[in-house]
Amino acid sequence: MRYPSLVLIGLLCAGVGSLAAPIGDVRRLADWSDLPVLDGGRLHEASNWRGAHAGKLVDAAPGQCVLLESEGPGCIERLSINSIQGRLKVYCDGAAAPQLDIPLEQLYPDWQRWNTEKNANLDANYPQTFPFLIPFALRAPGHKNACYLPIPYARSVKVVWEHDPARPWGYYTVLYRRYPANTPVTTFALDALQQHEAPVRAAAAAWRNMGEMPHRRPADQVKAGALALGARETAEIFSAPGGGTVVGLRLRAKPWHVAIDRLLVLRAYWDGETRPSVEAPVGLLCGSIGGARQRQVLPVGGGAKDGWYWCYLPMPYADGARVTLENLSGHQLPELEYALTVRPGPPVDGAGRFCARWKRDRQVGADKVYTLLQTTGAGKLVGYSLDIRGCPLAEKYAARHSRMLLYRDGEAEASIADAALMQYYYGGWYGGPHWDSPLSAIPIMDFAARGTYGDYRYFLTDAPDWTQGARLVLDAAKDEFAGTDYSSVVYWYRDLAARDALPPVTREALLLAPREPNVYEAETLMTTATVTGGDLLLVEDRDERYLASGNAFVSFAPLGYGESITFRVPVETAGAYLLRIRPLCGPSGGLWDVSVNGSPIPGPKEPPHFNSQTPETGVPLAYPGGWLKIGTFPFTAGENTITFTSHPGYAGLIQRGILLGLDAIQLTPAP
Repeated sequence: MRYPSLVLIGLLCAGVGSLAAPIGDVRRLADWSDLPVLDGGRLHEASNWRGAHAGKLVDAAPGQCVLLESEGPGCIERLSINSIQGRLKVYCDGAAAPQLDIPLEQLYPDWQRWNTEKNANLDANYPQTFPFLIPFALRAPGHKNACYLPIPYARSVKVVWEHDPARPWGYYTVLYRRYPANTPVTTFALDALQQHEAPVRAAAAAWRNMGEMPHRRPADQVKAGALALGARETAEIFSAPGGGTVVGLRLRAKPWHVAIDRLLVLRAYWDGETRPSVEAPVGLLCGSIGGARQRQVLPVGGGAKDGWYWCYLPMPYADGARVTLENLSGHQLPELEYALTVRPGPPVDGAGRFCARWKRDRQVGADKVYTLLQTTGAGKLVGYSLDIRGCPLAEKYAARHSRMLLYRDGEAEASIADAALMQYYYGGWYGGPHWDSPLSAIPIMDFAARGTYGDYRYFLTDAPDWTQGARLVLDAAKDEFAGTDYSSVVYWYRDLAARDALPPVTREALLLAPREPNVYEAETLMTTATVTGGDLLLVEDRDERYLASGNAFVSFAPLGYGESITFRVPVETAGAYLLRIRPLCGPSGGLWDVSVNGSPIPGPKEPPHFNSQTPETGVPLAYPGGWLKIGTFPFTAGENTITFTSHPGYAGLIQRGILLGLDAIQLTPAP
């Protein structure tokens, strides 16, 4: 990467090793060309998220907590402090006066200003303290505060949090890089940034422009096309000889269906390899969990409005590349669009190969440790996506005792862990259900109703590195709410000689539908079903066209209005239960009344009912996971009945027919 002659005074210096961009250059936040380089300095963590003093501020003097004290040269890549009380002071190179002295309330601007549709004019409409601009500096719900503005130093650094002595608590994490002695680094200078603020504002604007490639160059070439992909067919969408870098990948299926998230698999082969370095379902590769797609995440994502999925993590190759798509479903994808942006020429010196692997474990061992990544050789972690199902239902959301741990180069205790890698123990103090920022998101957090959790996080300048090998694990040994069905996608760069030490992805794992707690699935319901009149079928969904949770759904076509279908469900303990159903909708859905044990509770004036009629056939309702809340009913110990009765509708409603497609029923103990 080559920049114009105008530079950031106080930030630019000679590169280190094969790095093309200077250490601490703020433009690295928006241009990720150097991300694949593996010799960019060792990442370290200073944190009080664990250990004997977890959550406590150990003061060097009353009200003065030293967060970091380190010899240089180096660069602070991320500052996370879960508070806005007090001040932050950063002393570089032994200076008596701090190079940075700022109240935490100004360091972390209000997240609500970022998480709106009207964020295009933040610079003009919302007072921010330059250079700590939204969104690479944010104050988030639950004080998930983070600042990614780089702070380089040539010889040493000391970071001090001045706080109220009467409030000696708070969590913090500082991620910083150390470079070899005598590495030339120009120390952070606030006045230099203020004199040359255009690149800083450009980086912040790039972070706000979700879905657009932030590092396109005029010489980049776009390889685009469209195809129809038949059932269980594989197509090659890109191949190239020689060297290059895929800097952008975009995919869109028409019509899109949530099943595409797991049944359309992308594989990428670099330099003639036989085992793909990238092997993951398209939706999960691009951060979609359970159909919940986020637009406000930088490197990967998907927009519900235009239907495109994207991945803008650079993918270099030196001796050829090949990218394929496989349709695992039993149905044709009539129109599949793709566009790859390719930067011709050999990769930058020291660039590793991009890897992304999907993994699933339905039965995590007794130690409750789920391994997301295990690799040999040198590399760096640039992201992960985690989806957990089957968590025991609880009356509160938070499960705060799981830990994400990265073991590097054979270390016995993980040096990068906890909040540096995950969303503060499944969301920490923030009760969900959703949270997103440019580099991290919780698209799903619903322990109380569905027993599910989804989290993803990406790393740019703060990507953890290793030289001999690494293992990334989720340790849920002390978590009473740990789930039973884990799946993940991990993104990393590896040295040419490094290897993925985990077994390859299996087709069986990909085709196995996720399971959720307290659910009566179609095959079980079918054995108890009785109808007053009409046709009753169990429809198989082995290829997950409709994402039926048990690979089948009940289809009931009544003879007319007033006909009903009744299911018998056992309940161990009498009490109030929240009833949810997962219906399939279509043109002939119609209205249905619901009753439990013959009672239409809880409707105050009329029985609770739902409409399963939509223009498109076989579409799950647009609720999280397809679940529709019916209401809270009293259930007795033993067998209970749940009845669905076809409803003639109301004035002005046009029903094209009556058909009930039912995937599953869920009963959750009411709080």
